Amino acid sequence: MASPTDDPWFRAQGTRDGMPVLIRGRQNLNALVRPESHSKLLRIAWNYLVESETGLPVSPLDDNMAAFENAIFNDLERDRLCMLFSVYTHNGIKEWCAYTSDAQASSDRINIALEPHEPFPIEMTVEDDPGWTEYKDLLRGTGMDLVLQSGKKGYGVE
Repeated sequence: MASPTDDPWFRAQGTRDGMPVLIRGRQNLNALVRPESHSKLLRIAWNYLVESETGLPVSPLDDNMAAFENAIFNDLERDRLCMLFSVYTHNGIKEWCAYTSDAQASSDRINIALEPHEPFPIEMTVEDDPGWTEYKDLLRGTGMDLVLQSGKKGYGVE
């Protein structure tokens, strides 16, 4: 299987309700883990006060969100316990989505990784998604499914 550090990501942007939407997505999730082993969808949401006309986070909030992401996902992905596949930002919410093989172990590891930091205002939920519907919807919604089907670099979900 491929290494998480070698895995390409894509960026997409658009608008919803007149506000920008920013999406970052993992292109080759299927090359890293499989739905059979990672059927739990971990969703981490950070709701924030909108302080700009764009609805996007501004500094220092944006820096804090990057610090949060760096603090947890390198640790979660090192042994593929939990693999991040999308980051969505729009009008007061930033949401990270990942598939995990063990929701409790992922939660425990997140808590340990965040111990040296001030508390972050996040909410975590776990859902069953054995068919990776969320990931497939991400690829379809951004047009990446067509790019991947066209034979360009990357792997889609079967």
